[in-house]
Amino acid sequence: MLRILFNGGDNMLGRAIQLTLPTQSPNESLLRDSCSSQHYLEMGLHPAGRATKTLEEIRHANARGEYLWGDYLHLKINPPPNLRLMNLETALTRSIDNKDIPWDKGINYHCHLDNIEGVIEGYRNVLHGSSVASPVCVTLANNHIMDFGRQAFVQETLPFLSAYTERNLGSTQFAGVGGTMHEASRPANWTLSVPSQNKNTGEVNVYVVAVGSMDSGVPSQWKATDDSAGVFWVPRLDSMEAVNDAVKCLSHWLTVHGIAPNNRRTTNSLLILSIHWGPNWAYRYHGDNQKYRQEFAHQCIDECGVDVIYGHSSHHIRGFEAYNGKLIVYGAGDLINDYEGFANSGDENYCEHGALILADISLETKTLHQLQLIPTVMDQLQLKLLCPSWQSYLDIWNPRTKTYERRSHHENASRLCNAVNDLTKLDAGRSHGIQLRLLKDPDCCSSNYALVYP
Repeated sequence: MLRILFNGGDNMLGRAIQLTLPTQSPNESLLRDSCSSQHYLEMGLHPAGRATKTLEEIRHANARGEYLWGDYLHLKINPPPNLRLMNLETALTRSIDNKDIPWDKGINYHCHLDNIEGVIEGYRNVLHGSSVASPVCVTLANNHIMDFGRQAFVQETLPFLSAYTERNLGSTQFAGVGGTMHEASRPANWTLSVPSQNKNTGEVNVYVVAVGSMDSGVPSQWKATDDSAGVFWVPRLDSMEAVNDAVKCLSHWLTVHGIAPNNRRTTNSLLILSIHWGPNWAYRYHGDNQKYRQEFAHQCIDECGVDVIYGHSSHHIRGFEAYNGKLIVYGAGDLINDYEGFANSGDENYCEHGALILADISLETKTLHQLQLIPTVMDQLQLKLLCPSWQSYLDIWNPRTKTYERRSHHENASRLCNAVNDLTKLDAGRSHGIQLRLLKDPDCCSSNYALVYP
Protein backbone atom coordinates (compact mmCIF):
# COMPACT_ATOMS: atom_id res chain seq x y z
CA MET A 1 0.00 0.00 0.00
CA LEU A 2 1.28 3.45 -0.96
CA ARG A 3 0.13 6.40 1.16
CA ILE A 4 0.11 9.79 -0.56
CA LEU A 5 -0.43 13.06 1.30
CA PHE A 6 -1.81 15.88 -0.85
CA ASN A 7 -1.03 19.19 0.82
CA GLY A 8 -4.38 20.63 -0.19
CA GLY A 9 -4.38 21.94 -3.73
CA ASP A 10 -3.45 25.60 -3.92
CA ASN A 11 -0.71 26.92 -1.64
CA MET A 12 -0.72 30.69 -2.11
CA LEU A 13 2.43 32.24 -0.64
CA GLY A 14 1.92 35.77 -1.98
CA ARG A 15 0.41 38.98 -0.60
CA ALA A 16 -0.16 38.73 3.17
CA ILE A 17 1.65 35.38 3.47
CA GLN A 18 4.75 36.82 1.78
CA LEU A 19 4.70 39.76 4.19
CA THR A 20 4.92 37.34 7.15
CA LEU A 21 8.15 35.87 5.74
CA PRO A 22 11.60 37.28 6.59
CA THR A 23 12.77 38.78 3.27
CA GLN A 24 10.89 41.43 1.28
CA SER A 25 11.57 43.02 -2.09
CA PRO A 26 11.55 46.84 -2.20
CA ASN A 27 7.94 48.09 -2.11
CA GLU A 28 6.63 44.56 -1.56
CA SER A 29 3.86 45.80 0.72
CA LEU A 30 2.61 48.15 -2.02
CA LEU A 31 1.87 45.39 -4.54
CA ARG A 32 -1.87 45.41 -5.09
CA ASP A 33 -4.86 43.92 -6.81
CA SER A 34 -8.17 45.01 -5.28
CA CYS A 35 -6.13 46.39 -2.36
CA SER A 36 -2.49 46.46 -1.26
CA SER A 37 -0.59 43.50 0.15
CA GLN A 38 -0.20 45.49 3.35
CA HIS A 39 -3.98 45.71 3.71
CA TYR A 40 -4.31 41.95 3.12
CA LEU A 41 -1.77 41.48 5.92
CA GLU A 42 -3.73 43.68 8.31
CA MET A 43 -6.98 41.88 7.49
CA GLY A 44 -5.35 38.45 7.77
CA LEU A 45 -3.79 39.04 11.18
CA HIS A 46 -7.05 40.66 12.45
CA PRO A 47 -5.32 41.64 15.72
CA ALA A 48 -8.55 43.06 17.17
CA GLY A 49 -9.84 39.52 17.53
CA ARG A 50 -7.20 38.22 19.95
CA ALA A 51 -3.62 38.74 21.01
CA THR A 52 -1.06 37.73 18.41
CA LYS A 53 2.66 37.68 17.87
CA THR A 54 4.23 40.84 16.53
CA LEU A 55 5.05 40.87 12.83
CA GLU A 56 8.74 40.79 13.74
CA GLU A 57 8.20 37.65 15.83
CA ILE A 58 6.21 36.00 13.05
CA ARG A 59 8.88 36.75 10.47
CA HIS A 60 11.58 35.38 12.75
CA ALA A 61 9.61 32.14 13.27
CA ASN A 62 8.98 31.87 9.54
CA ALA A 63 12.67 31.65 8.69
CA ARG A 64 11.88 27.92 8.53
CA GLY A 65 8.13 28.23 8.12
CA GLU A 66 7.49 27.47 11.79
CA TYR A 67 4.68 30.00 12.16
CA LEU A 68 3.15 29.38 8.73
CA TRP A 69 2.88 25.59 8.99
CA GLY A 70 1.45 25.75 12.52
CA ASP A 71 -0.27 22.52 13.57
CA TYR A 72 1.16 20.64 10.60
CA LEU A 73 4.61 20.65 12.20
CA HIS A 74 3.45 18.38 15.04
CA LEU A 75 0.95 16.25 13.13
CA LYS A 76 1.51 12.54 13.57
CA ILE A 77 0.00 10.39 10.83
CA ASN A 78 -0.40 6.64 11.30
CA PRO A 79 1.06 5.23 9.17
CA PRO A 80 3.15 8.14 7.83
CA PRO A 81 2.87 9.07 4.14
CA ASN A 82 5.30 7.62 1.62
CA LEU A 83 5.12 10.72 -0.59
CA ARG A 84 3.83 14.28 -0.19
CA LEU A 85 2.58 16.55 -2.98
CA MET A 86 1.76 20.25 -3.06
CA ASN A 87 0.88 22.74 -5.77
CA LEU A 88 2.76 25.98 -5.09
CA GLU A 89 0.80 28.71 -6.83
CA THR A 90 3.01 31.79 -6.55
CA ALA A 91 5.83 33.37 -8.56
CA LEU A 92 9.22 32.77 -6.92
CA THR A 93 11.56 35.69 -7.70
CA ARG A 94 13.66 38.40 -6.10
CA SER A 95 12.84 41.12 -8.62
CA ILE A 96 9.34 42.59 -8.87
CA ASP A 97 10.02 45.53 -11.19
CA ASN A 98 11.00 44.01 -14.54
CA LYS A 99 9.35 45.47 -17.63
CA ASP A 100 7.77 42.20 -18.77
CA ILE A 101 5.55 41.65 -15.71
CA PRO A 102 1.97 40.89 -16.90
CA TRP A 103 0.19 43.40 -14.69
CA ASP A 104 -2.90 43.09 -16.87
CA LYS A 105 -3.58 39.68 -15.27
CA GLY A 106 -5.09 41.62 -12.39
CA ILE A 107 -3.78 39.41 -9.57
CA ASN A 108 -0.04 38.70 -9.35
CA TYR A 109 1.24 36.52 -6.51
CA HIS A 110 4.85 36.94 -5.41
CA CYS A 111 7.06 35.15 -2.90
CA HIS A 112 10.64 36.33 -2.49
CA LEU A 113 13.04 33.63 -3.63
CA ASP A 114 15.12 33.94 -0.45
CA ASN A 115 12.10 32.84 1.61
CA ILE A 116 11.06 29.76 -0.28
CA GLU A 117 13.85 27.43 0.81
CA GLY A 118 13.01 27.96 4.48
CA VAL A 119 9.30 27.45 3.84
CA ILE A 120 9.89 24.20 1.96
CA GLU A 121 12.46 22.97 4.47
CA GLY A 122 10.07 23.55 7.36
CA TYR A 123 7.48 21.45 5.57
CA ARG A 124 9.86 18.78 4.28
CA ASN A 125 11.43 18.07 7.68
CA VAL A 126 8.15 17.03 9.32
CA LEU A 127 8.36 13.31 10.11
CA HIS A 128 4.70 12.50 10.96
CA GLY A 129 5.93 9.85 13.38
CA SER A 130 8.41 8.24 11.00
CA SER A 131 12.16 8.09 11.51
CA VAL A 132 12.77 9.57 8.05
CA ALA A 133 10.97 12.41 6.28
CA SER A 134 9.07 11.31 3.18
CA PRO A 135 9.99 12.94 -0.14
CA VAL A 136 8.12 16.00 -1.41
CA CYS A 137 6.94 16.90 -4.91
CA VAL A 138 6.18 20.57 -5.56
CA THR A 139 4.15 21.11 -8.72
CA LEU A 140 4.39 24.49 -10.44
CA ALA A 141 2.36 24.25 -13.67
CA ASN A 142 -0.26 26.83 -12.74
CA ASN A 143 -1.50 30.32 -13.55
CA HIS A 144 0.69 32.24 -11.08
CA ILE A 145 4.20 30.77 -11.41
CA MET A 146 5.19 33.36 -14.07
CA ASP A 147 3.26 36.29 -12.56
CA PHE A 148 6.42 38.41 -12.37
CA GLY A 149 7.57 37.91 -15.91
CA ARG A 150 9.57 35.57 -18.09
CA GLN A 151 12.85 37.36 -17.39
CA ALA A 152 12.73 36.67 -13.65
CA PHE A 153 11.36 33.17 -14.27
CA VAL A 154 14.30 32.26 -16.51
CA GLN A 155 17.06 34.11 -14.65
CA GLU A 156 15.95 33.54 -11.06
CA THR A 157 13.26 30.87 -10.63
CA LEU A 158 14.59 28.05 -12.82
CA PRO A 159 18.22 28.23 -11.58
CA PHE A 160 16.97 28.12 -7.98
CA LEU A 161 14.80 25.06 -8.62
CA SER A 162 17.66 23.19 -10.26
CA ALA A 163 20.17 24.05 -7.53
CA TYR A 164 17.75 23.25 -4.71
CA THR A 165 16.91 19.82 -6.13
CA GLU A 166 20.58 19.00 -6.53
CA ARG A 167 21.43 20.13 -2.99
CA ASN A 168 18.70 17.94 -1.54
CA LEU A 169 19.68 14.90 -3.61
CA GLY A 170 16.23 14.72 -5.13
CA SER A 171 14.32 14.30 -1.86
CA THR A 172 12.37 17.41 -2.90
CA GLN A 173 11.62 17.68 -6.61
CA PHE A 174 9.70 20.14 -8.78
CA ALA A 175 7.49 19.36 -11.76
CA GLY A 176 5.64 21.23 -14.49
CA VAL A 177 8.09 23.96 -15.49
CA GLY A 178 11.41 24.11 -17.30
CA GLY A 179 13.72 25.83 -19.73
CA THR A 180 12.20 23.83 -22.61
CA MET A 181 9.11 21.69 -23.13
CA HIS A 182 11.25 18.60 -22.64
CA GLU A 183 12.23 19.87 -19.19
CA ALA A 184 8.75 21.13 -18.25
CA SER A 185 7.18 17.76 -19.11
CA ARG A 186 9.84 15.72 -17.32
CA PRO A 187 8.30 13.79 -14.42
CA ALA A 188 9.54 13.98 -10.88
CA ASN A 189 10.30 10.45 -9.81
CA TRP A 190 11.34 8.38 -6.82
CA THR A 191 11.92 4.74 -6.03
CA LEU A 192 10.15 4.14 -2.73
CA SER A 193 10.24 1.20 -0.34
CA VAL A 194 6.66 0.25 0.48
CA PRO A 195 5.15 -2.74 2.35
CA SER A 196 3.04 -5.00 0.12
CA GLN A 197 -0.04 -7.04 1.05
CA ASN A 198 2.12 -9.96 2.17
CA LYS A 199 3.93 -7.49 4.49
CA ASN A 200 7.19 -7.84 2.63
CA THR A 201 8.88 -4.60 1.64
CA GLY A 202 9.09 -3.93 -2.06
CA GLU A 203 10.06 -1.04 -4.28
CA VAL A 204 7.74 1.12 -6.36
CA ASN A 205 8.73 3.70 -8.96
CA VAL A 206 6.50 6.77 -8.60
CA TYR A 207 6.26 9.37 -11.37
CA VAL A 208 4.59 12.77 -11.03
CA VAL A 209 3.81 14.79 -14.16
CA ALA A 210 2.38 18.31 -13.76
CA VAL A 211 0.37 20.23 -16.37
CA GLY A 212 -1.56 23.49 -16.40
CA SER A 213 -4.69 24.00 -18.49
CA MET A 214 -5.70 27.26 -20.08
CA ASP A 215 -9.14 26.95 -18.46
CA SER A 216 -7.54 27.67 -15.08
CA GLY A 217 -6.07 30.90 -16.43
CA VAL A 218 -2.65 29.68 -17.59
CA PRO A 219 -1.89 31.96 -20.57
CA SER A 220 -0.89 30.31 -23.82
CA GLN A 221 2.17 32.61 -23.85
CA TRP A 222 3.49 30.70 -20.83
CA LYS A 223 3.64 27.42 -22.76
CA ALA A 224 7.10 25.89 -22.81
CA THR A 225 8.41 25.08 -26.30
CA ASP A 226 11.47 23.43 -27.82
CA ASP A 227 13.43 26.65 -27.39
CA SER A 228 11.64 28.71 -24.72
CA ALA A 229 10.99 28.30 -21.01
CA GLY A 230 7.57 27.94 -19.47
CA VAL A 231 5.02 25.49 -18.14
CA PHE A 232 3.70 22.16 -19.39
CA TRP A 233 0.57 23.69 -20.92
CA VAL A 234 -2.55 22.07 -22.33
CA PRO A 235 -5.47 23.87 -24.02
CA ARG A 236 -8.74 24.96 -22.49
CA LEU A 237 -10.78 21.81 -21.87
CA ASP A 238 -14.04 23.06 -23.38
CA SER A 239 -14.69 20.61 -26.24
CA MET A 240 -14.01 17.02 -27.23
CA GLU A 241 -11.48 18.26 -29.77
CA ALA A 242 -9.58 20.08 -27.02
CA VAL A 243 -9.77 17.03 -24.75
CA ASN A 244 -8.36 14.79 -27.48
CA ASP A 245 -5.57 17.27 -28.23
CA ALA A 246 -4.63 17.47 -24.55
CA VAL A 247 -4.60 13.68 -24.18
CA LYS A 248 -2.40 13.32 -27.28
CA CYS A 249 -0.01 15.94 -25.91
CA LEU A 250 0.26 14.19 -22.56
CA SER A 251 0.65 10.76 -24.17
CA HIS A 252 3.39 12.05 -26.46
CA TRP A 253 5.49 13.50 -23.66
CA LEU A 254 5.00 10.50 -21.41
CA THR A 255 6.34 8.36 -24.24
CA VAL A 256 9.27 10.73 -24.76
CA HIS A 257 10.19 10.27 -21.10
CA GLY A 258 9.88 6.50 -21.28
CA ILE A 259 6.58 6.12 -19.42
CA ALA A 260 4.39 3.62 -21.25
CA PRO A 261 0.66 2.99 -20.68
CA ASN A 262 -0.33 0.52 -17.97
CA ASN A 263 -0.37 -2.50 -20.25
CA ARG A 264 3.30 -1.93 -21.05
CA ARG A 265 4.46 -0.71 -17.63
CA THR A 266 5.87 -2.86 -14.88
CA THR A 267 3.58 -3.56 -11.96
CA ASN A 268 5.90 -1.77 -9.55
CA SER A 269 5.27 1.72 -10.93
CA LEU A 270 2.65 4.39 -10.27
CA LEU A 271 1.86 7.45 -12.39
CA ILE A 272 0.36 10.58 -10.82
CA LEU A 273 -0.94 13.48 -12.91
CA SER A 274 -1.05 16.87 -11.20
CA ILE A 275 -3.29 19.24 -13.16
CA HIS A 276 -4.27 22.87 -12.64
CA TRP A 277 -7.68 23.11 -14.30
CA GLY A 278 -11.07 24.74 -14.15
CA PRO A 279 -12.33 28.06 -12.78
CA ASN A 280 -11.83 29.63 -9.39
CA TRP A 281 -14.79 29.48 -6.99
CA ALA A 282 -16.32 26.58 -8.91
CA TYR A 283 -19.13 26.16 -6.39
CA ARG A 284 -20.71 29.27 -7.92
CA TYR A 285 -21.14 27.65 -11.32
CA HIS A 286 -22.99 24.57 -12.54
CA GLY A 287 -22.12 24.89 -16.23
CA ASP A 288 -18.34 25.25 -16.07
CA ASN A 289 -17.37 22.63 -18.68
CA GLN A 290 -16.82 20.05 -15.96
CA LYS A 291 -18.01 17.29 -18.32
CA TYR A 292 -14.94 17.91 -20.48
CA ARG A 293 -12.56 17.84 -17.52
CA GLN A 294 -14.15 14.57 -16.45
CA GLU A 295 -13.74 13.17 -19.96
CA PHE A 296 -10.10 14.27 -19.99
CA ALA A 297 -9.51 12.57 -16.64
CA HIS A 298 -11.12 9.35 -17.85
CA GLN A 299 -9.07 9.33 -21.05
CA CYS A 300 -5.86 9.99 -19.11
CA ILE A 301 -6.58 6.87 -17.07
CA ASP A 302 -7.75 4.74 -20.00
CA GLU A 303 -5.24 5.81 -22.66
CA CYS A 304 -2.23 7.26 -20.84
CA GLY A 305 -2.08 4.86 -17.92
CA VAL A 306 -2.49 7.54 -15.24
CA ASP A 307 -3.19 5.98 -11.83
CA VAL A 308 -4.02 9.05 -9.71
CA ILE A 309 -5.21 12.52 -10.76
CA TYR A 310 -4.45 15.41 -8.40
CA GLY A 311 -6.52 18.38 -9.56
CA HIS A 312 -6.49 21.92 -8.22
CA SER A 313 -7.37 25.54 -9.03
CA SER A 314 -10.82 26.18 -7.55
CA HIS A 315 -9.66 27.58 -4.15
CA HIS A 316 -12.09 25.25 -2.40
CA ILE A 317 -12.38 21.47 -2.35
CA ARG A 318 -14.29 20.03 -5.30
CA GLY A 319 -15.57 16.51 -5.91
CA PHE A 320 -13.83 13.13 -5.76
CA GLU A 321 -14.29 10.20 -8.11
CA ALA A 322 -13.15 6.58 -8.26
CA TYR A 323 -13.13 5.81 -11.98
CA ASN A 324 -12.41 2.13 -12.57
CA GLY A 325 -11.06 2.31 -9.04
CA LYS A 326 -8.58 5.09 -9.88
CA LEU A 327 -8.70 8.25 -7.75
CA ILE A 328 -9.61 11.56 -9.38
CA VAL A 329 -9.40 14.67 -7.20
CA TYR A 330 -11.24 17.38 -9.12
CA GLY A 331 -10.16 20.10 -6.72
CA ALA A 332 -7.97 19.66 -3.64
CA GLY A 333 -8.87 23.11 -2.31
CA ASP A 334 -6.65 25.70 -0.69
CA LEU A 335 -4.35 24.89 2.20
CA ILE A 336 -2.33 28.11 2.56
CA ASN A 337 -3.88 31.47 1.66
CA ASP A 338 -4.76 34.90 3.07
CA TYR A 339 -8.50 34.74 2.37
CA GLU A 340 -9.58 34.55 6.02
CA GLY A 341 -9.41 38.33 6.42
CA PHE A 342 -12.08 39.31 3.91
CA ALA A 343 -15.41 38.16 2.49
CA ASN A 344 -16.82 38.86 -0.96
CA SER A 345 -20.45 39.76 -1.44
CA GLY A 346 -22.41 36.78 -2.71
CA ASP A 347 -19.97 34.22 -1.31
CA GLU A 348 -21.85 33.51 1.89
CA ASN A 349 -21.91 29.79 1.01
CA TYR A 350 -18.16 29.62 0.47
CA CYS A 351 -16.62 26.98 2.75
CA GLU A 352 -13.30 28.36 3.94
CA HIS A 353 -12.08 25.03 5.32
CA GLY A 354 -9.32 23.09 3.62
CA ALA A 355 -7.86 19.65 4.17
CA LEU A 356 -4.79 17.49 4.15
CA ILE A 357 -5.79 14.61 1.88
CA LEU A 358 -4.51 11.08 2.53
CA ALA A 359 -4.93 8.57 -0.28
CA ASP A 360 -4.01 4.92 0.21
CA ILE A 361 -3.35 3.25 -3.14
CA SER A 362 -3.13 -0.51 -3.59
CA LEU A 363 0.06 -1.28 -5.48
CA GLU A 364 -1.35 -4.57 -6.74
CA THR A 365 -4.28 -2.93 -8.55
CA LYS A 366 -3.25 0.78 -8.57
CA THR A 367 -6.73 1.54 -7.23
CA LEU A 368 -7.95 3.59 -4.29
CA HIS A 369 -8.11 1.63 -1.04
CA GLN A 370 -9.02 4.47 1.32
CA LEU A 371 -9.40 8.25 1.25
CA GLN A 372 -9.16 10.42 4.36
CA LEU A 373 -9.42 14.20 4.65
CA ILE A 374 -7.97 15.91 7.73
CA PRO A 375 -9.83 19.26 7.98
CA THR A 376 -7.78 22.45 8.29
CA VAL A 377 -8.31 26.20 8.48
CA MET A 378 -6.12 29.31 8.35
CA ASP A 379 -6.08 31.46 11.49
CA GLN A 380 -4.04 34.66 11.56
CA LEU A 381 -2.12 33.43 8.51
CA GLN A 382 -1.18 30.18 10.23
CA LEU A 383 -2.29 26.64 9.34
CA LYS A 384 -4.45 25.03 12.01
CA LEU A 385 -6.30 21.77 12.39
CA LEU A 386 -10.02 22.47 12.16
CA CYS A 387 -10.85 19.77 14.72
CA PRO A 388 -7.80 19.44 17.03
CA SER A 389 -8.14 16.52 19.42
CA TRP A 390 -6.75 18.52 22.33
CA GLN A 391 -9.82 20.79 22.56
CA SER A 392 -13.56 20.41 21.98
CA TYR A 393 -14.20 23.47 19.80
CA LEU A 394 -12.49 26.01 17.57
CA ASP A 395 -13.02 29.74 17.31
CA ILE A 396 -13.38 30.72 13.64
CA TRP A 397 -12.82 34.30 12.48
CA ASN A 398 -15.80 35.84 10.69
CA PRO A 399 -14.57 38.70 8.48
CA ARG A 400 -18.11 39.98 8.04
CA THR A 401 -18.69 40.58 11.75
CA LYS A 402 -14.98 40.93 12.56
CA THR A 403 -15.39 38.59 15.52
CA TYR A 404 -14.47 35.02 16.41
CA GLU A 405 -17.35 32.55 16.43
CA ARG A 406 -17.13 29.42 18.55
CA ARG A 407 -18.12 26.25 16.71
CA SER A 408 -18.02 22.60 17.73
CA HIS A 409 -15.76 20.21 15.85
CA HIS A 410 -18.81 18.31 14.63
CA GLU A 411 -20.33 21.49 13.21
CA ASN A 412 -17.11 22.46 11.42
CA ALA A 413 -16.41 18.99 10.04
CA SER A 414 -20.04 18.49 8.95
CA ARG A 415 -20.02 21.77 7.06
CA LEU A 416 -16.96 20.72 5.09
CA CYS A 417 -18.24 17.19 4.50
CA ASN A 418 -21.58 18.41 3.17
CA ALA A 419 -19.93 20.97 0.88
CA VAL A 420 -17.58 18.37 -0.62
CA ASN A 421 -20.28 15.73 -1.08
CA ASP A 422 -22.56 18.23 -2.82
CA LEU A 423 -19.79 19.11 -5.27
CA THR A 424 -18.98 15.45 -5.85
CA LYS A 425 -22.54 14.94 -7.12
CA LEU A 426 -21.97 17.76 -9.62
CA ASP A 427 -18.40 16.92 -10.59
CA ALA A 428 -18.43 13.12 -10.71
CA GLY A 429 -22.08 12.13 -10.85
CA ARG A 430 -23.61 9.37 -8.77
CA SER A 431 -22.07 6.33 -10.47
CA HIS A 432 -18.41 6.91 -9.64
CA GLY A 433 -18.61 9.78 -7.14
CA ILE A 434 -17.00 9.29 -3.74
CA GLN A 435 -19.32 10.22 -0.87
CA LEU A 436 -17.36 10.97 2.29
CA ARG A 437 -18.55 10.28 5.82
CA LEU A 438 -17.57 11.76 9.16
CA LEU A 439 -15.37 9.61 11.37
CA LYS A 440 -14.87 10.63 14.98
CA ASP A 441 -11.45 10.07 16.58
CA PRO A 442 -9.79 8.55 13.51
CA ASP A 443 -6.72 6.37 13.97
CA CYS A 444 -4.81 8.21 11.25
CA CYS A 445 -4.00 11.44 13.10
CA SER A 446 -4.60 13.80 16.04
CA SER A 447 -7.78 15.30 14.59
CA ASN A 448 -11.10 14.87 16.39
CA TYR A 449 -12.78 14.21 13.02
CA ALA A 450 -11.76 13.05 9.58
CA LEU A 451 -13.77 12.75 6.37
CA VAL A 452 -13.31 9.21 5.10
CA TYR A 453 -14.16 6.80 2.28
CA PRO A 454 -15.21 4.04 2.38
